[in-house]
Amino acid sequence: MPHITVADIDPQELAQLRPFPLNPIYLVSPKGRVLRVDGMGWLRPCIMKRGGYYAVCLWEANKGHLWKLNKIVAWTFHGPPPTPKHHAAHHDGIKANNCRENITWKTKIENEADKIAHGTTNRGERNGMVKLTDVECAEIRAKGLGQPRGINRRLAKEYGVSDGAISNILRGKRRIHAA
Repeated sequence: MPHITVADIDPQELAQLRPFPLNPIYLVSPKGRVLRVDGMGWLRPCIMKRGGYYAVCLWEANKGHLWKLNKIVAWTFHGPPPTPKHHAAHHDGIKANNCRENITWKTKIENEADKIAHGTTNRGERNGMVKLTDVECAEIRAKGLGQPRGINRRLAKEYGVSDGAISNILRGKRRIHAA
């Protein structure tokens, strides 16, 4: 690894570096970069397989721990989470944007509302388990509403799903956003 000195760091960024409260051997920049104090240099983030978040490995007592970059930035610039139920959330929904202004502590409900607002939720057609498109759900509603009870079985066979799935769509229990 290349040895890094203070002279190698942009002076403006250097002035804004803060120690990571849970492991002060690391300094965190408002841009979401992490520097190891002992001269090892900037840590290169990896993308986690689960969720696609950027993460870095922080070492303490000869043990490495993978930390999400958004959580490191939130702890460093906004303090500890207000409650154990708070998550480090991205305002814009872009997981690569880990700058101080884009990260904040939010509850799961607030974070899920943000995901809907910026279109990063996995609802509807974005869900990997989806069997019907939003258009098909709208067609089912158009064909099934106000029809006799036996329509569910016919629509289920036509669309290759269960009677219960059709019933949930017609009663507004599923894919409500596709209406």
